[in-house]
Amino acid sequence: MVVSLEEFKRIRVRSFKELYDLVDRRLKGVTLGGHITPGLRGDERARRLMLAKLSAACNSVAEELANLERALALIRTAGGFYQEVFKLYTGLDLEEVLEEVRKSRRILRSIEGRYREGIKGARERGELASLFKEGLGRCLSVYKRLGKTVGKVKQGVRELSRMPSVRGDYVAVIAGMPQVGKSTLLSKLTRAKPEIGVFPFTTKTIIVGHWDTGGSVVVFVDTPGILDRPVDEMNEIELKAVYAVKYLADIVVYVFDANPNAYYNIDQQLKTYETVRRLLGEKPIITVLNKVDTLPGGE
Repeated sequence: MVVSLEEFKRIRVRSFKELYDLVDRRLKGVTLGGHITPGLRGDERARRLMLAKLSAACNSVAEELANLERALALIRTAGGFYQEVFKLYTGLDLEEVLEEVRKSRRILRSIEGRYREGIKGARERGELASLFKEGLGRCLSVYKRLGKTVGKVKQGVRELSRMPSVRGDYVAVIAGMPQVGKSTLLSKLTRAKPEIGVFPFTTKTIIVGHWDTGGSVVVFVDTPGILDRPVDEMNEIELKAVYAVKYLADIVVYVFDANPNAYYNIDQQLKTYETVRRLLGEKPIITVLNKVDTLPGGE
């Protein structure tokens, strides 16, 4: 399994305000230059200038819509884990948003075509200016109507870009309830240095470490603790662990805390183990019994 999210760091999703400022700068730089012969009449010069500005504005909007679509397509190809995390952060359905963006691109081109024809047929400068202003507003409104969606996608891309990429030949997800020793195990198996605390949910996202066997690379993924409750009642932190088990794991290393004074008793840990077992399907699971030295009488 190879998952690379480096491209997310190169994608910039602009807000409507950022796009508006970009269009404003580009329009100020639009000139006819050498494209116009010296003998061209003033009305025709104005017409061509309005057409050039309309194209510049609509192309800028089209570029942002294409960039938005590329970001969404990248999330789709990144795999189920990243798709679910994106939905967790944004509340958006990936396929619905993709279709919305593609529809917006079609609408944009229809608007541009309609106003280009109007400008070509205009007879007075006042009409030219009015059509250009109206066409510019309509083009920008296509992106503005996506404002809330764009903001959420921007947030989702930003959050995904901060997550570690899972690169390797085999992925072992370390799972279990909070405070059972998952992060400590990761630090012993790899060079990763996860935060290890004395309170539950110290780990709030996935942490990745690697073990090079000489012929292949095993990726160990430390996950947040999962509590003993149905998946549909789990919080955002727990769901990251659930998605890692379901979508990333080739194998799960499930950690039990044998300490009689553990945060969670053995019955709770066994119930959570069964939840993980169901999520994993037919893939293998290894159980690790931690803190056995705390058992009375060497049990």
